[in-house]
Amino acid sequence: MEPKNNDNVRVVGVNDLEVREPMNRDDIDLARSGHVAQLSRKLGFWSMLACVYVIMSSWQSYMSSVVAGLTSGGPVAMLWGYILVWILTIFSAASIAEMLSIWPTAAGQLHWSNVLAPKGWGPVISFYTGWLTITGQVAITAAAAFAVGTNLVGMYILVHPDFVPQRYQTILGYWGILFIGCLFNVFQSRRIAHLMYFAIALSLSGWIVTLTIQAAMSPTRNSAKYVFATFINETGWSQNGVAWILGLLQSAYALTGYDSVSHLSEELEDASLQAPRALVLSILISGVFAIPYLIVTLFFIGDVSVLAASPTGFPFLQMMYNCVQNEAGAIVLAFATTGMAMTAIPSLIASTSRTIWAFSRDGALPFSKTFARVNHRLDAPIPAVLLTWILMSLPGIIYLGNSQAFGAFLSATVVCLNTSYAIPICLMLFGGRRRTQEEGLTGRWSLGRWGPLFNVIGAGYCIFISIFLLFPNYLPVNASNMNYAVVIVGVVLIFATAYWWIGARGVYPQVEVLVTEAEVDVASSDEPDSKR
Repeated sequence: MEPKNNDNVRVVGVNDLEVREPMNRDDIDLARSGHVAQLSRKLGFWSMLACVYVIMSSWQSYMSSVVAGLTSGGPVAMLWGYILVWILTIFSAASIAEMLSIWPTAAGQLHWSNVLAPKGWGPVISFYTGWLTITGQVAITAAAAFAVGTNLVGMYILVHPDFVPQRYQTILGYWGILFIGCLFNVFQSRRIAHLMYFAIALSLSGWIVTLTIQAAMSPTRNSAKYVFATFINETGWSQNGVAWILGLLQSAYALTGYDSVSHLSEELEDASLQAPRALVLSILISGVFAIPYLIVTLFFIGDVSVLAASPTGFPFLQMMYNCVQNEAGAIVLAFATTGMAMTAIPSLIASTSRTIWAFSRDGALPFSKTFARVNHRLDAPIPAVLLTWILMSLPGIIYLGNSQAFGAFLSATVVCLNTSYAIPICLMLFGGRRRTQEEGLTGRWSLGRWGPLFNVIGAGYCIFISIFLLFPNYLPVNASNMNYAVVIVGVVLIFATAYWWIGARGVYPQVEVLVTEAEVDVASSDEPDSKR
């Protein structure tokens, strides 16, 4: 690979890196990004699979906003929309997985955009991709933490119906769960796999128990026509097609966040093979569990207006109470969603902090030298973890001033993360695939001749959903129902542009790493079989 004729290019050869001897496959794969291992590889395939599944928590995420989906498209958008989004997400996730196999780095889509971009464009495209990625990760964590805060308050209201909640009480729960997640990442980073196994056990038991309770004890039952063929449009949009597309938000949100595999890949053994496998399998498993759960829920959901008007503000909790008619029982059952959100927070903070850390390694953030540091005793990038906690805590202030604006973080998650997926996929499609083939850069997990088809469908979906989810959810638009996601994205892009011209331009490099396939073959031949 010839270095680009650009002063802002860092050319790195294997001999330039202070790697351990002998180099193993993970060292060689990471060398492609111009970096060496600084974090221990404490995750295996199963723990990584558990981690990304918990981060998405697909069926639990959907249940947290089930009423909103029913007003924008109804059961047709919820069920068939989810199936469509799930299939399309498989195409985008597989496209991401192929790049992850070539470059298994914590920078993820930031790095892929850098190396796949046309000459001279790598730094600026990667820079904006990074800011969109971090914004999406902060937003998805804010949404999960907010769900915990509102659910805890809702549980208290169920037991004390005369209680009048205040916004600050929800935010105290929001800040509290983020603080606990931050402490876990600082002092118990090595135990994240154990937490994920617990979360998986909670998810599976909750799936079985709550699904069975609904089917056996629900006082109402809807018809098959309602479940599979009923369309509802209460959005104010005269075009039913637009209302149906806007109803895909919940499905898209429930299947977003799979890039976390890449951001944790520098802590995974045999990452170039196991990371893409875990990524794709997590999407497949999410759909397998979510689709039957959606069907059962739509059959036994009952009166949607009752759920929407529930004083708890927690429709899933009201659903469980309608089934068991017991406050304590309903709270235990509702913990299937609240508990998953709680256990997902540490993983979300870990993923986001690794993105910030990787972005800082190349000087793309203010005070990058500080946030690129790793505490080897605690085996974590502590400054990046603390910055992540601060960034995730700030949206709580927005909620205190405008609860509707805070709700936009759901849309912002989908828009920012899917845009960050679309950028490297498009770059791979338009020239990147040809260049990687010419340079012999083929991952161990490859789409082969199906790659262009997967790229077209995957990128098309990501772009389409990102554009439509900036539309107003309801008409006519006013301050209380405006989609503030466009404001969030706009502010981030303005800030990123300002910092690009003030501090990052000329500092943030385009990386060219000279690693040959022969070196990879030599490294892999020296590995013990258990590591392959």
